[in-house]
Amino acid sequence: MLALFPEQPHDVFGEKQEERYAVSSYEFKERLAVPPLANSEAVQQSLGALRTAADDGDLPGRARLAQAQHHLVDLLRHVEGKEGYCLFPGERKKALVVQPLAKEE
Repeated sequence: MLALFPEQPHDVFGEKQEERYAVSSYEFKERLAVPPLANSEAVQQSLGALRTAADDGDLPGRARLAQAQHHLVDLLRHVEGKEGYCLFPGERKKALVVQPLAKEE
């Protein structure tokens, strides 16, 4: 199952609330084949990158996204420490950085 698409279901009291729902891999593949996803340049670029990568370490931008995730984890820890409560239980894990980014000078 893949969490992907937003929908606005009604709860038992009739109120609308946005949430994401899961679709099967089969349904996801079908949705990628028809507009608007089939016409999306970003989706096509992402699929091309996934198809040509030998593994997840070869994906373009992965190291940059991992570093951004590290900063978000640090920020969440900081805010939770200052506020004195935890938004999400459990240990905060950081993404593995396969290849470190070179520092820009």
